[in-house]
Parts: sequence; C-alpha cells; structure tokens
Amino acid sequence: MKPTTPRRAVLLHLAVIAAYAAGVVALLGPIPFDRAVWGSQSDVGDHFYLMTWQARETARGNPFPVENRELQFPDSGAIWLVDPVGGLFATPFYWLLGAPAAYNIMVAADLVFACWAMFWLVRRRTGDLAAAIASGWLFGVSPFMLANVHNGLTESLQAGWLPIFLGALLTLLDRAEEDAPWKRFILPAVATAAAWWIVTISGHWYHGIYAGVLFGLVTATRLARRPHVRTGAAASGSSGALFDPHRSGRFGLR
Repeated sequence: MKPTTPRRAVLLHLAVIAAYAAGVVALLGPIPFDRAVWGSQSDVGDHFYLMTWQARETARGNPFPVENRELQFPDSGAIWLVDPVGGLFATPFYWLLGAPAAYNIMVAADLVFACWAMFWLVRRRTGDLAAAIASGWLFGVSPFMLANVHNGLTESLQAGWLPIFLGALLTLLDRAEEDAPWKRFILPAVATAAAWWIVTISGHWYHGIYAGVLFGLVTATRLARRPHVRTGAAASGSSGALFDPHRSGRFGLR
C-alpha cells in the first residue's frame, strides 16, 4: 500500500462513502419518502413503531426507554428496543422530515455503513483499493442485507459492526505482536469491545454470536502461532467482559 497523508486518507474514505451512498440510493430509489419500506408479512410495522416511540421518548430526555405507557393501558408495559442505536440515529430525521423518511434514511444509512465498514477492513488489511471497494459493495448490499430491508429486521442491518469488530481485534493482536506500549492497546481494545457491544445490543443476537466465534478463532490462531500475543488476547478479553452485552436488562433486552 502506498503511503498516504491523513488528509488524503480522509478524502478517500469520504469519496467512497459518497459513492456507496449514491449506489444505495439508486438501488432503493423507488422507495418514496411518504411511506416506509413495506414488505408483505414483514416486521416493518413493529420496527417502524419502535423507532417512532424511541424518537418521542428521546425528546423527553429518555433515549433508551424500557417502559411504554401505550402498552397495557393504563398500567404500561415493558418494551423491547431491538435496534436502539438505529433508532437514536433516526431521531433527528424523525423530527425534521417525519417518520417514514426517518425510517428509510435509517435503513439506507445502515447499508452505506456496512459497505464502508467492509471497505475499511479490506483496505486496512490488504491495501488493495479495488478489492476493498468491491468487497464493501458486495457485503453492504448482499442478498442477506436486502432481504432484511424487505423483512423490516433493522437490527440485522447492523451487520456493518462486524468488520469494525474484526478490524479492531486484529489491530489489537498486531500491537501485541509488536510488543507495543500499553497505551497503544487502549483504542483497539475499546473499539473491539464497543463494536461487539453494539452489534449485540443494537444488532441481531446472531451477529453477537458471530463476533464471539470470530474472536475465538482469530485469538486461538494467533496464540497457537505466536504465544507472546497473550497480552493482546488478555486485553481484548478483559474489554469484552467489561462491556458484556448480556448485561443489558436496562435496555429491556432480557
């Protein structure tokens, strides 16, 4: 990979994101902004309602509500926020453009983010720009992603955090191989844990399982080849325990 300046790197990523956004808009272009994407017998209605509820509660200073006063009236009931990060992202668009537009923007942004995340991972690990661009597009608008757009499973569209998780984990283990100072472990350790936490809390539970499997396979392989990587493995394991996604009862995810 040719050396590049930080400014050029940022401009490259912005250009790639813009290209992916244009591609996603062209792909989803027929979708009007006066109604949400609606698949027959899909979960769009449920996720659409949860997004609007979270947006209204965020305006009241409660961005992650676990109680819904509209359920079991007048007693209220617990609500399961299946995509709290996506709902939080959609909130300003909800107030500016209305619920249907906010939902559609959220869905499109999830696809663009997934494209960019895979681009970032492949570019970072291989240095091949063309391979990174192609990998990002194939991942972000894969049949899996488009099927979940149709089905309304917005939590499954958070798959873009998986490449972020893997890239951060590999960086963490790379630092261990380099015997880097402990300060250089902080950012990749936090990124690894945060990506795992987000993909599990705001993503599909299966994504969290996939991330766990990746963690086990990658770490075990590195340990088998280079035993001195234990520092990085310990740091990543500790960070994962600190941000344990299963301790999520306060988000209504039990």
